Amino acid sequence: MISFLLEYEFAQRAIMVGILIGIISPLIGMFVVARRLSVIGEVVAHTGLVGIVIGAVLGNLIPFLKGIDESIYGMVFGVLGALAVEGLRRAFSYFSELAIPLMLSVSLGAAVVLFSATEGFNADVFTYLFGNLFSVRASELDVIIIFSLIVIFAVIVLYKDLFSITFDEEYSRLNRVRSGWIQFLFIILLALTISITIRAVGVLLVSGLMVLPVATALLLSRGFRATILFSVMFSVLAVILGFVSSYYLEIASGGAIIVSSLLLLVSVLMVRRVVHKEV
Repeated sequence: MISFLLEYEFAQRAIMVGILIGIISPLIGMFVVARRLSVIGEVVAHTGLVGIVIGAVLGNLIPFLKGIDESIYGMVFGVLGALAVEGLRRAFSYFSELAIPLMLSVSLGAAVVLFSATEGFNADVFTYLFGNLFSVRASELDVIIIFSLIVIFAVIVLYKDLFSITFDEEYSRLNRVRSGWIQFLFIILLALTISITIRAVGVLLVSGLMVLPVATALLLSRGFRATILFSVMFSVLAVILGFVSSYYLEIASGGAIIVSSLLLLVSVLMVRRVVHKEV
């Protein structure tokens, strides 16, 4: 395995990207779970997929747009999708839960239309749906590193404000926290995270890497910061286990990462139950 990493550049890119998404996914996922908006990741991922396909089509039709990476389009559409969810939640104030299924239906419908217009699925679309760490291109690595560092830096700088609007929005307003701007920045960070993660674990699995490590960490810690640290630890471990198992078992890396994350959750549940019984 070590020789494989040392010998092949694509393997080095894969593990580097895997560790980066293993850090940022639960970092944002913790705030998503705390706000009980876990499903919003699905909306952002699916609208991001629409953007990716549109980017690919525009790149083929307009030569000077060909150099723009599809993940940029995915990020933009992901932000628009998340903003649309917020708008719908306010429009349907008494039935705010309608916002997410409405946006999911719209984005899935748009994706199906675009797929049919581009003569169905191709290898790239399949990769975006189910993820493949080994498919990360050298041209994408710099973008992923930059976006990941932006997410990490922004969470560190805005931590108090994000924490405040997550648990007590009224209190944050009294403390002159600009909740509207913080909410908008959070949506951008969420879209950035998902647009990066899609390439590794796919649209259909992206929410799993944001939620499963957080759920595992919640079993071990009650403090918010400690839970974030534990969730990052479990996420990176799941990525490494998924990477290794996908290499040796020749299975899809995206699915392997999510299954590894699920196994970690089950393992912690079993250990916790045994410990509680002994106590």
